[in-house]
Amino acid sequence: MNAAANATASLGLPMVCLVEDEDVVRDALVDRNEQALAHSAQALLAARAGQQLRLALHELTEREHEVMRLVMDGLPNKLVAGELDISVRTVEVHRSRVFDKMGVKSAVDLVNLMNTHPHLQSLLPGQPDR
Repeated sequence: MNAAANATASLGLPMVCLVEDEDVVRDALVDRNEQALAHSAQALLAARAGQQLRLALHELTEREHEVMRLVMDGLPNKLVAGELDISVRTVEVHRSRVFDKMGVKSAVDLVNLMNTHPHLQSLLPGQPDR
């Protein structure tokens, strides 16, 4: 034991382990900061995605919301048309506009997108408030 360690022990103070290599400490701090920044960036991207989705939902017309809900329920165009008392061609147009506005290419993509943000499903007509 060196003199400092003897003095610390004689005073009844806990021994403190000093790191001899400051580079190790610095590297560890840099790693932790990089991890924190990466986590923060991911959280920011997720928040922005949710915000963009909310805006896209607000851009849909009432009829597009209705078509979207029925498409997400798995109904084919013919049954959506019957449910809403409109033509199949009109359903196809509304469905296409929903997909464009929501940035998806299929009904499966739409369902997956909405499932990643379940709190926004309450914005659709006919959905219970959560």
